[in-house]
Amino acid sequence: MLQGSATIEVIMEHIAFALKKNPWEVRMANMMLKGSAILASPGQILEQENPLVSLIQEFKKETDYEKRVVDVEEFNKVRSIALTGL
Repeated sequence: MLQGSATIEVIMEHIAFALKKNPWEVRMANMMLKGSAILASPGQILEQENPLVSLIQEFKKETDYEKRVVDVEEFNKVRSIALTGL
């Protein structure tokens, strides 16, 4: 299971890069939400809130993630080689 999760994370990173989007945007756009169909169980839907949504939002808030992204982008603009990332 761990290898499958790692594989999906790499795929999400590649999709984000190809779309020129932040990887978190791609993850959130593909997050199962309450009422989403459960593909592994045809006919069933997710009946509760996905706790990952609030956890990710809280993480981004507590770590000042958006400011860090801007700081990294500004740092990399003045370098000929992008040396840092999140």
